[in-house]
Amino acid sequence: MTLEPEVASASVAPGANIRLKLRLVNVSDHTVSVRTQLPYGGELIVTTDKGVKIAPPEGSAVTLRDPACARMSYSHMEVQRGVVVALLPGGVIEDLVEWQASRMAWPPPKKDGTCYPKTILPVAKGPLPAGKYSVVATPRIWSEPSWLEPNIATDVMVK
Repeated sequence: MTLEPEVASASVAPGANIRLKLRLVNVSDHTVSVRTQLPYGGELIVTTDKGVKIAPPEGSAVTLRDPACARMSYSHMEVQRGVVVALLPGGVIEDLVEWQASRMAWPPPKKDGTCYPKTILPVAKGPLPAGKYSVVATPRIWSEPSWLEPNIATDVMVK
């Protein structure tokens, strides 16, 4: 499994976006049934070359719910991202993940007007300084008998 820049250069300007290709390859000699939940940009783990964590930001996102929502149960809901595929030997699943070379923070809490859970993404709070950053994606991959969560990393130069 690899995570690599979509373009030949692994560099990006401060505050700009770079598209990274997430590539999963079946290196076994048999067909594997795979359910993927591929990460998006807000789920990437980013550290400096000195191991200082940049993203995701500390803490967690907050959504102010309507008090009427407290009576609702979400146990019947299953939110799925991704697909189920039969991955042949040598088969490949690819997806692009966009990363912004910015400091990130959770948006301020706000009412979202609905009782359904939503994914809240961090927002940019200014460009990252020049330097080398490690960007890690952790896709969730279902392959009997359990979920696999490999860390797939690449280095990106911000300059």
